[in-house]
Amino acid sequence: MLWDCDASITGSLSKLTQLLKSRFGGTARADKFRMELRSRIKQPGETLEKLHQDIRRCMALAFSDVDAKAQERLACDYFIGALNDPDFSLKVRERNPKTLNEALFAAQQIEVWLKDASKARHAGEEERQTCTWYDVDFGGCRRQTDATF
Repeated sequence: MLWDCDASITGSLSKLTQLLKSRFGGTARADKFRMELRSRIKQPGETLEKLHQDIRRCMALAFSDVDAKAQERLACDYFIGALNDPDFSLKVRERNPKTLNEALFAAQQIEVWLKDASKARHAGEEERQTCTWYDVDFGGCRRQTDATF
């Protein structure tokens, strides 16, 4: 990483620090991570935990000069915005999370509830479909009737 530098730069801590900041830090790099945060969207199949980790990583690199409390609020907003489902995002936002971890926890809870509700809904549809036609015996005369439950 420093093979292209001579001893006059690597021999001084202040010069070495300045060189490393110019290569790996600075506003251009922070701007890159801010743009990543703004355009970040949860990908199909990506877990909420993975999204959380990526938001946390980008926040540390994009807003290193911002105090921790403000970083958490910003991270929360970026996480909720990245959920890629307006209804789901609204449900998480309604929980009013103050930190990124609270937003993750709320999203995980809601995700489980939605999966459970979807499973129950599909189970109910399958039951109705199997019971749609019902044979009724009316005094020796059999008739089919629609009997959904």
